[in-house]
Amino acid sequence: RARGEGAAAKVEALVEHAPDVVARFDRDLRFRYVNRAVEAMTGAPVDLHLGRAIDELGMPPGVAALWSDRIRQAFATGEEQHAEFAYPTPAGERYFRIRIVPEVGDAGAVVAVVAVTYDVTERVHAERDREALLDTLAHDLKNPLAAIKGQAQLLRRQVERRGVPAAADLLDR
Repeated sequence: RARGEGAAAKVEALVEHAPDVVARFDRDLRFRYVNRAVEAMTGAPVDLHLGRAIDELGMPPGVAALWSDRIRQAFATGEEQHAEFAYPTPAGERYFRIRIVPEVGDAGAVVAVVAVTYDVTERVHAERDREALLDTLAHDLKNPLAAIKGQAQLLRRQVERRGVPAAADLLDR
């Protein structure tokens, strides 16, 4: 028994020092556990979360609704859920991904859900930068081609006016 308690203490220490937010919710969507990482994400202490429902914490309504929906789905289906969202942190707006995993009891029913929330801001910014670069490249490639096409059309008109049909056919290729 002492060995099991020692292992549980090690797991608790790992979770408490994790950089990601780890939380446990009951069927009423109330925080039953949350680690210290929540303080960095929200600026609110752990004690403020415990026993309170998601919509009682002052989260942006869209984020609270997203979390509530995914947690309810996990309880209803017994399946893992995922979502991404923007959240106003003390350090400015950040992007997070949440993974919600059903916790199944001895009777086989979902008794709680565990949610792990981690920061994906750098990935989101990199994806946006990539999209902006691709948009710029596509625009830059279209513009020279448009100029070439315009010059070809002008040349075609000049060739047609001078009565050289074979040369005009070449321009269409």
